[in-house]
Amino acid sequence: MNLNALANECNISQPTAKAWLSILESSYIVFLLYPYHENFSKRLVKTPKLFFYDTGLLTHLLEIREPEELLLNRLKGNIFENFVVANFQKINEHRYKHLHYYFWQDHNGLEIDILVKSAREFDIYEIKSAQDSCT
Repeated sequence: MNLNALANECNISQPTAKAWLSILESSYIVFLLYPYHENFSKRLVKTPKLFFYDTGLLTHLLEIREPEELLLNRLKGNIFENFVVANFQKINEHRYKHLHYYFWQDHNGLEIDILVKSAREFDIYEIKSAQDSCT
């Protein structure tokens, strides 16, 4: 998420965009997933990703009204990733796990979709949207 680009796209100031984003976060409409960059190369993406708690709202805002539209939409992988990450976040909050979720991505596009740091190790998850075909 690039807050400055978002502000420019909406024709508002960056402080206004930041304030509005804060309201959306406080209202549990969106949340930010921050990159993990401790002890790694300096050539990493360090801006957070924006996710919606409710993928129904997300698809509504994208004007996707029918399941078939989602299957054909170029953003279906992003929407599926949002769905999975949001569910990790919801489970974490509802079960009071207090886990810290991150993503990792370098400037070459290599990435880990969800990285969970515990005291001694990392759990990593790759999220892919695919459709099996039956013949």
